[in-house]
Amino acid sequence: MEKEARTTLQILEILEADDRVSQRELARRLSVSLGLVNQFMKRLLRKGYFKITTLPANRVRYLLTPKGLAEKGRLTADYLRYSLQFFAQARGLIRDSLAAMEAAGVEHCILAGTGEVAELVYLFLQETRIILVGVVDDTASGSSFYGRPVRPLAELGTLPDGAVLVASLDGRATWRQQLAAASQRSRPVYFLMRGDSTVGEQDRHGHHEPAA
Repeated sequence: MEKEARTTLQILEILEADDRVSQRELARRLSVSLGLVNQFMKRLLRKGYFKITTLPANRVRYLLTPKGLAEKGRLTADYLRYSLQFFAQARGLIRDSLAAMEAAGVEHCILAGTGEVAELVYLFLQETRIILVGVVDDTASGSSFYGRPVRPLAELGTLPDGAVLVASLDGRATWRQQLAAASQRSRPVYFLMRGDSTVGEQDRHGHHEPAA
């Protein structure tokens, strides 16, 4: 599901549940800028997905129209189909990668990433003997992931010994470069691969050695 469609669905869901929510609060809940929320709201208003009524104290109320409710239903159905396809694809990739890590004797693991794929990886890790010892992700640094603090990539070298599993289906080249720059000691790195027999490809790099 495209990011724009998912954001539209999230906004419509929030407006249906709380028709007096402010745009600033919308931005906070969606973890996006206020300017981006304002752009989305103007676009959805032009499409007729909601109407605005004025409340006392200069507050506004957003009321979903029948057209908006219909669009929310369509996007919800699309998201459910996407979620099922995503889970089916990711499940095989993750299990194959974890099996490759166990076969290589990996006992400790650091997750790179905190998104949907990382959440699935965490669940499937519970079926293995591999112990999660750290989580790194610059976009979520300072937050927590299943009770573990999320560290910036620059602190990767301070974490305990363990293989790195890049918990993402996209951006492999970017992750490779970032990890090569951040790591202060050589450690194995595993990537989830798409659609071929190279699932769970292993790479090894050090702080001064560029990834191949």
